[in-house]
Amino acid sequence: MSKSLKIFIVAGESSGDYIGAQLIKALKKECRHKLVLGGIGGELMRKEDVYSSLSLLDISTIGFFEVLPVALKAVNLLKKVSAEINRFKPDILITVDMPGFSIRLVKKLQNLRYSQNTKFVHYVSPTIWAYKKERLTIMEKLYDLVLALFPFEPALYASSSLRCEFVGHPISEYNWSEKTKNSFRIKHNIAKDTSIIGVMPGSRVTEVKKMLPIFIESINKFIDKRKKKIEVIFPIVSEEIEKIISLFHGQMNFDYHVIKLVKLEDKIYLFKSFDKVITKSGTSSIELLFAKTPMIVAYKLNFFSYLVAKYWFRIAKNIKFVTIANILAGREIVPEYLQNKCNSDDICTGLDLLYDDNFCKKQVSAYAAIQKSLSGNPDNYPSKKAAQLIIQMV
Repeated sequence: MSKSLKIFIVAGESSGDYIGAQLIKALKKECRHKLVLGGIGGELMRKEDVYSSLSLLDISTIGFFEVLPVALKAVNLLKKVSAEINRFKPDILITVDMPGFSIRLVKKLQNLRYSQNTKFVHYVSPTIWAYKKERLTIMEKLYDLVLALFPFEPALYASSSLRCEFVGHPISEYNWSEKTKNSFRIKHNIAKDTSIIGVMPGSRVTEVKKMLPIFIESINKFIDKRKKKIEVIFPIVSEEIEKIISLFHGQMNFDYHVIKLVKLEDKIYLFKSFDKVITKSGTSSIELLFAKTPMIVAYKLNFFSYLVAKYWFRIAKNIKFVTIANILAGREIVPEYLQNKCNSDDICTGLDLLYDDNFCKKQVSAYAAIQKSLSGNPDNYPSKKAAQLIIQMV
């Protein structure tokens, strides 16, 4: 190994920022040589002294047609990011999640492979179990190593030349025992006979506009039928989302709070305080699993995105579920309400399940095995494993 090791990390979205920050901490501990770090991320990576004038957080989006309004902005940002990395000349470039953007970025930087002998790592394996093999074929030409969060993923790379290593999920490194279950209830003076329901329609403007009306209608319908006392909590990550929620104020037949998640501790505190949760699929479902919170998942792509997804994804043949907890368990422990089932009647039925004590006990009990499979142990936690594999590359 040379006397110094130059590593550049590109992360987008709050989950990628957290993964990047945890990795940086581990790299600092594990690297025995001078470590020179650069990167683009968010607040957590900046706390680890990785600064940039650029940010990916404002271009994150989902679906196929939903990406069009930000396409030009993404192309311009791609140019700026690649220019910054070319100036840095890293020994190792690490892209965290956001596979669509990350693959395009690494394509533009293959010149570094020849001029600097740069190694390319992608942290968080894309969902190639759902995609056709095209993405894997592209990735094996661009990357040297993929770090996987889930234990079944390395086997999916067996037919390719691309190395994939399972490290576990950095979410397990949160201090989930930090707050008690009733902290939020006590702070906000919420009565014991009132259920605290977390409603999480997403962190992106496009999906919140689509999912929020469905979730509100479902809760209104549930209250009308069951006469339950509830307090709804909307966790948000931006003022833009808060503005969207305020537009639907008149449609909500229930009390609610909008809570901005500024720090990681805020998320832990809030997720552990929920009695029940309706969430879209994604990272939030894993976080709620570690918080031991009963939940249902609901999500709907727009019609055109769904048609494209049906063509590109072989869901019927490869996977039965979209929620990672269900995929890992091999059975539905978290009820899924997707596409045509993502409607107020079906979600209302899902809320009935969340008020069944036996169902909730079984669901939370099933979480334990999944948590264990993703956590590693205190001496070999996910970020440490990832850091060691990265350092070994040079």
